[in-house]
Amino acid sequence: MRQTFSIKEKINSLVVVLLPIIITQLSLVSTGFFDTVMAGNVSGIALAGVAIGVNLWMPILNGSIGIISGLTPIISQLYGAKEEEKIINVVIQGLYVATILTVLIIIGQIFVVDSIIASMNLEYEVEHTAKGFLQAISCGILPLFFAIVMRNFIDSLGKTRVTMLITILAVPFNILMNYLFIFGKCGFPELGGIGAGVGSAITYWFMAIMNIVVLLKLKPFTDYLKYQKHYKPNLQLWKEQIKIGLPIGM
Repeated sequence: MRQTFSIKEKINSLVVVLLPIIITQLSLVSTGFFDTVMAGNVSGIALAGVAIGVNLWMPILNGSIGIISGLTPIISQLYGAKEEEKIINVVIQGLYVATILTVLIIIGQIFVVDSIIASMNLEYEVEHTAKGFLQAISCGILPLFFAIVMRNFIDSLGKTRVTMLITILAVPFNILMNYLFIFGKCGFPELGGIGAGVGSAITYWFMAIMNIVVLLKLKPFTDYLKYQKHYKPNLQLWKEQIKIGLPIGM
C-alpha cells in the first residue's frame, strides 16, 4: 500500500475506507425505517405494532453489531502482522459468539420483551402485530449475525466496498420482500405489519448468502479457505472480542 504523507492524502485514504462502512451501517438499519413506513400504508394498527417492534429491535441490533465488531481490530492486527493463518480461527470464534448472542436474544424475547409489550396495555391488534413482528425477525437473527461476522472479516482486509455493495443491494430486496408479505402480492400471504418482520428476516438470509458467495468465489477471501479446519471454542478469543466490542455496542 502506498504510504501517504500530506494531511489531504491521509484524509482521502480515511474517507475511502470509512465512507463504505458508514453507508453499510446506514443501509443495515434502514430496514427498520422501511418496515415502519410500509406497514403504515396498511393501517394505523400495523404502523403502531411495527413501530413498537422496531424500537425494541434496533437497540438490540446495534448493541450486537458493536459486540461482533470487536473482531475487526483483532483481524486487522493479524493481517498487518502477516499472520493470515490465524485469521480464520478468529472468524470462526466470531461465529460462535454470534450464535450465543442469538440464543440469548431469543431467550430474552420470550421471557423479557414479550412481557414488556404486554405491560404497555396496548390494543390487542397492536400487541399481536408487535409480537408477531419480533417473532418473524427472530428467524433471521442468526444469519444476520453470521453476515455481520463475515462483513467484519471482509472489511478488515480493506475490501469495504464489497460489503457496502451487498448491504445496498439488500435495501431494495427488503422493500420487495415487504411488499410481497405485507400486502400479499404475487400469491404470497397478506400478513400486514407482521409481514414486515418476515420481509426483514428473509433479507437477513439474503445478506448471509451473498457474503458466503463472496467468500467462496472472490480473491483474496478464497486464499484463506486453505486454513479452514475445525476450530474448538476459544474462551480467550471470545473474551478479547467482547472486551473490544462491548463498548462499541453501548
